[in-house]
Amino acid sequence: MPARAAFPVAPPARPRPPGARPARASMPQPHANAANLSAPPYCCVPSPCAPPPCAPLALLGRLDQLNRLALLLLLNQRLRFDRLLRLDRLPRLTPLGLLACLALLCCAACARPAVHSAAPLPATPASAAAPATASPAANLLERASALLDEGPGQNPQAALDLLQPLLTAPQADDAPGAWLLAVQALRQLGRLDEAVAQCNRQILRTPRLARAFVERGRAFSALGHGERALEDFEAALVLEPNDIDALLAQGDAYFMLERPQEAEASYSRAIALSPALPLAWINRGVARDEQGRFEEAIADFTQALALDPRQASALANRGVSRSQKGDVPGMCADYAKACALGLCRRLRDAQAMDYCLEP
Repeated sequence: MPARAAFPVAPPARPRPPGARPARASMPQPHANAANLSAPPYCCVPSPCAPPPCAPLALLGRLDQLNRLALLLLLNQRLRFDRLLRLDRLPRLTPLGLLACLALLCCAACARPAVHSAAPLPATPASAAAPATASPAANLLERASALLDEGPGQNPQAALDLLQPLLTAPQADDAPGAWLLAVQALRQLGRLDEAVAQCNRQILRTPRLARAFVERGRAFSALGHGERALEDFEAALVLEPNDIDALLAQGDAYFMLERPQEAEASYSRAIALSPALPLAWINRGVARDEQGRFEEAIADFTQALALDPRQASALANRGVSRSQKGDVPGMCADYAKACALGLCRRLRDAQAMDYCLEP
C-alpha cells in the first residue's frame, strides 16, 4: 500500500467564469503528527495565482501590535500621573516641582472653555430713579399731626376730622398711628372718656404697643385718676424701658400727686437717656423748685436754655425760682424775656403786684 501524504492534495481548480471573484482558499486542517506539531498554527499554503491569504491576518496583527503599544504608552503615562498625584509623594516634592504642578493645573483650568453668563443689567443712577411718593394715608397722618402741635395753627377738631376716613377704613388695624393721633385730639378737646375708649380698643388690637398705654395714662391723669395713670405708665415702661414719653408722663403724674421726689427721679432717668431734651431739664427744675432746692432748679432751667434759648417756659420758671431767692431784678429780666417769646402771664401777674413796672 503506498504511503499517505502528510497533507491532503487539493483538487484541481475549476475554471472561473469571466468577471467572477476569485475563490478564497480554505484553511487546511493539519494532522496531529510529529511533522506539523512544530509548525505555527493557522499557516496557509501559498498560491501562485492569488494574493497570499495571510495578508489580512498580517495586517490585523500589525494593527493589534500598534494598539497594544499605544495602550502601554497610555498606561505608562497614567501610572506616572497617578504617582505624581499620590498624597504620600506630595511631601517629597521640591518647591520647584510643586510650583510646576500648580502651573500645569492652572494651564489646564485656563484651557477650559469659559462659561458665558448673562450680562448684568446696568445700574440705574440715583438721579434717574423715580422719586418716592407718600401714600394718601401718610399725608393725612402728617397733616393731622401738624394740627395737634402747640402753636397758632393748633386745631384738634380739624385733626380729628382728617383722621375719620382712616379710623373707619377696613385696614385701620394696620395703621395704629391714626388711633393714637385721634386719642391725642380727643384729649386736647377734653373728651377724655372717648380718649380712654379709643385707647382700650387699640390695646386690644396691639397689646404690646407702649404708646397706647402712655396715651391712656395721660387721659386718666387728666380725669384725676393719678394712680390708675401710674399703672399705665409702669406697663409702658415694662414694654419699653427706655421710652422717654412714658418717663416724662410718669414724672408729671407723680408731680400732680404731690410726690416731687419721685417725679424728679423719673425726669432724671429721662435726662440720662436723652440729655439733649430741654423739656426733661425744665420739668426736673420744677420738681426741685417744689422741694425748695432753688439753686439746683435754676441750674436745670439754665441748662434747658443752653440747649434751646427760645424755651419761654424755662425763662418763666427760672424767674419764679429767682423770686423765691429774693432776686427780683433777675425775676423781672426772665419774665420780660419770656414775654418777648410769647409767654407773658408771669410778667402780667408780677406787674399786677407792682413788680417789674420799669420797661
